[in-house]
Amino acid sequence: MTELATSDYSFEVLDKATSATQGKALLDVNSQLISGVNALGTQNNPTGTELTSGRYNIKITAVGGATDVSYIITNLDDSTWNGTGTMTVSNADISAGNVVDSGGTNTLGVALTFASDPSGLVAGQSMNFEYIHSNQAKFELNDATDQAVQIARNASGSLSGSSSYATAGAAYQSGRGVSVTLGAFANIGAGELLSFTYEQADNFSVDVSTAAKAARVHDHSQLRIGQDHQRPVRPRLALSPPDLQGRSGDHSPGERRIRPQPHHERQHG
Repeated sequence: MTELATSDYSFEVLDKATSATQGKALLDVNSQLISGVNALGTQNNPTGTELTSGRYNIKITAVGGATDVSYIITNLDDSTWNGTGTMTVSNADISAGNVVDSGGTNTLGVALTFASDPSGLVAGQSMNFEYIHSNQAKFELNDATDQAVQIARNASGSLSGSSSYATAGAAYQSGRGVSVTLGAFANIGAGELLSFTYEQADNFSVDVSTAAKAARVHDHSQLRIGQDHQRPVRPRLALSPPDLQGRSGDHSPGERRIRPQPHHERQHG
């Protein structure tokens, strides 16, 4: 992926997990619940390796009875998940409602509410869903026209999409030249916006219309979401050249700097 062009952008939180210990599962808008399932949900503190955030398909391959169900889980975003992008589970007991891994005992975080019991499932049926890992949030990076741009979905940037996920309290590298750090899980809210002006290296823009504005320059390496304990706000951020900090010897030419402006509450229509 390439560096962002000089322009206005915003990170927007789209959704987040149920809690810091419980993920969230959402049925795809173009999919339907498979027969025998009344609801799709999640389990608190799954006992196995929790599903990573992303889109999945679960397909029932065989039903031998209430305690004998076989299925395949496919990661629709990452072909390297679980080594091959899929997980095959045979003759599993999921009567408690929790989807288990190929070992048959450890849960993955997804839960099913059955109409009666798993014997009502139908072989060959499948459904797509999105899973948000516990303690994570889903967000996108929008351009000046509010269109989502492609951003990294993993550390190497080999996976990308119009949205991504990050862990609360951790830094996320977009792969486009800007990073963002999420605050504590409780402080992150869907709909929260963090707006900023991005300047490519050696391409600076700063408001120096008054001495007071020119003096409000701070050294930050990352943008931050969910740091304010109040309701979501929409701060404006600009970038400024190093010498306005009065410490030009501490920074190399062309280094990007972020100058926060006073916060303004987001207006809801």
